[in-house]
Amino acid sequence: MKAIVQELPKGQKDIILHALTLREIQLKKDQEIYTGQDLEDIHHELFDIFVLKRMLGYKVDIVLNDAQFEHFTSINKVDYPIYDIEPKIIEK
Repeated sequence: MKAIVQELPKGQKDIILHALTLREIQLKKDQEIYTGQDLEDIHHELFDIFVLKRMLGYKVDIVLNDAQFEHFTSINKVDYPIYDIEPKIIEK
């Protein structure tokens, strides 16, 4: 089976980082008013945000199989993005 691999460019990672930062700011405000399970859920999400932000400091690849790539536009109603570098095709 073939897979299409596209590296997520810095610009897209920056958008994700910005969104994560906004969510983190809101959660830090929310933890002042919530208690119990809600507060525990906030702590878990803050941890996940921390980890995701660190992971985005590395190379991030988007991997789709042939069918996902072929039908990306019809499923998602947007063209598959082709960034500066053509996607790689690998055998799995």
